[in-house]
Amino acid sequence: MEIVSTLGRVVKLDSDPIFCPLCGQPNGCVMESATPGAACWCQSSEFSEALLARVPEDAKRKVCICAKCAAAAAAATPASRRSP
Repeated sequence: MEIVSTLGRVVKLDSDPIFCPLCGQPNGCVMESATPGAACWCQSSEFSEALLARVPEDAKRKVCICAKCAAAAAAATPASRRSP
């Protein structure tokens, strides 16, 4: 299965779970690394509904958003509108 990121990069979900579905860059997901049991940065992060809505349906709950895209979305989203 392939998706096209918002930057136009084709991401193969079945073989490239390390790439962000929004920008196509490496997502830095510890869950996909060779470090078993390590905590990922995203486990203590909040993601707005608007950011999650941008993830293609085929990638939801399968591919992680990168920290850069998450930070950019957080900076653009008023704190009162972020998910708890």
